Amino acid sequence: MLSFMRSAQPPRTENSSNNPIIYDSGRSSVTFRNPESDYIMTHRIPPTTTEYGVSIVTPPFHYHIYQDEFFYVQSGKGRFYRGVEKEPFAILSSEPGLQRTASVKAGRYHRFENSSETEDLVVDIHLTPESYEDEQRFFRNFFGYLDDCREAGKPPSFFQLMVFLHSADTPLALPLPWEWLGKVASRLLLWAAAFWDSGATWHKRYVPYSADAHYLQTVDIWVPKDARGPRPPASDHVPHRDGPWIIYIHGGAWRDPLVDSSSFEATALKLFSAQDSPIAGIASLNYPLSSHPKHPTHPSPPQDPSKPVDVARTAKHPDHIISVLSAISFLQNELGVAHNYVLSGHSCGATLTFQVVMNEERWIKAAASGVTIPRVKKPGVIVGLNGLYDLASFINNPPGSHKELQPLYIDFTKGAFGNNQHVWKAICPTSIHDWTAEWPEGRVVVVVQSKEDGLVPYSQTNLMKEHLKRTSKVDVIEMEAGGDHNDLWKRGGELAGIMDRVVRDYAGIPSS
Repeated sequence: MLSFMRSAQPPRTENSSNNPIIYDSGRSSVTFRNPESDYIMTHRIPPTTTEYGVSIVTPPFHYHIYQDEFFYVQSGKGRFYRGVEKEPFAILSSEPGLQRTASVKAGRYHRFENSSETEDLVVDIHLTPESYEDEQRFFRNFFGYLDDCREAGKPPSFFQLMVFLHSADTPLALPLPWEWLGKVASRLLLWAAAFWDSGATWHKRYVPYSADAHYLQTVDIWVPKDARGPRPPASDHVPHRDGPWIIYIHGGAWRDPLVDSSSFEATALKLFSAQDSPIAGIASLNYPLSSHPKHPTHPSPPQDPSKPVDVARTAKHPDHIISVLSAISFLQNELGVAHNYVLSGHSCGATLTFQVVMNEERWIKAAASGVTIPRVKKPGVIVGLNGLYDLASFINNPPGSHKELQPLYIDFTKGAFGNNQHVWKAICPTSIHDWTAEWPEGRVVVVVQSKEDGLVPYSQTNLMKEHLKRTSKVDVIEMEAGGDHNDLWKRGGELAGIMDRVVRDYAGIPSS
């Protein structure tokens, strides 16, 4: 069905270590700088001529879903276009006294071109929030592929271009008269065209789950390949299959930018490698993060006050749980999947897992005026992995084995929930006096805890286990795990075994 998008692939040039990368038979180039430089790359774009045409490094109309883009002209002169206007919003030039810098916010159509007939345009570019490895991978692949097609005299594959653009969250701007409509259509096209082949599964990365979503309001989705053939799904929907889903919520103390939805990938691929897997699909959720000014490589807010603040990392309670509920609502109501599901979370993701099955009314008072709390169909089975269940208990009376972590716990708890200790207690599942009334759908809670965990003490799981036995009628089942705090998801195999057992043994239990 998608064969019209494909064309014969040209011989590919190896450019993974070249810097700069040379294109257009030496006329164009892209040079990468060090991570966290003021500008992470430099494009050299020659004049457009009758003999050579337009440089492949000249970008088409496009927009970035999540990133702002900044430009600085080193030399030459360029026209910069924004929105659907025919006239440039800026003409940048290296000539003394003329404007040299410009920027475009995430979500705005834009393109730029060399306006000189004789001189190269050399322009520095920065994208924020920065994703250095992803930017390198995209520009090497995208422009390298176009250059190889040009050298081979072959037209580029539309499908291949969509795969590259999908990986960079960069839709091409469809030529519609209203920018807002073009953005919607462009994004749907990008999302529909690029299911990733991941062995036994199809994988969609960073699917937005809310209007005007930023990059942390997204979900990764894995579905098993259809037995009828190897072609990817051909439309903007998730294929339906009988069986339970797994929804996973990552950890990271509500603030770690290096832990995201991709942390479940190794587990997802392992689960679907089983020939008889009963799982219909897997979703791994992103959600806004709280600030982390002391992060060693990605502080938020940035230490340089001249750099922009990443709004996706300014969340305060109840932003995290509202986004998680929004993601589940999107899966159930927009995609029509995950009505029968096992909900699982690691570390603070385990806290969020229990918050999902708590009464939504608890979050209304803390929410900003006018914010709607999504209502979702709740699971009958949840799985807590090395979870945080009673923050106040740890902060006020930490076990001796983890006492040195008390300042760390206070720091990330205040960052996510503020200074009010009553809030610290109220948001935790050990604050619920009657879990039977709170979660009538509940049937099974599986708690998994490594006794080698250097960040979360076993006492957290023991507190939760005993609390549920006193306040609920659910079956509480404990499963063992080994390794340090993050080894469970980093290794993937052990977690896949746990989730496979949970799905096979307990997911068939109906929710009331």
